[in-house]
Amino acid sequence: MCIKREYFESLEVKEVFRSSETELSNIVYKYDDRSELFNRLIQKYNLSNNAKCFVSITHSGGNAYNIAIVLENDNKTIQIDKYISIMKG
Repeated sequence: MCIKREYFESLEVKEVFRSSETELSNIVYKYDDRSELFNRLIQKYNLSNNAKCFVSITHSGGNAYNIAIVLENDNKTIQIDKYISIMKG
């Protein structure tokens, strides 16, 4: 699965959490459950149409990011995580 940066730029931000004690920040997006990505994921993981999707990016400082896509329905939860470290040089 390949998700481009433009995908996240197209989503509306629902909440932003920033820790006052650490560099940790978390962006939670409002998700369009009629999108092509959502439909592909519910088919791939055999989820019902009433499944909910949550998308977030966590920045833990420096160049480290974690992208999480969570799909939930009544009897199953699927979480897809991807850790990204951006190297400059």
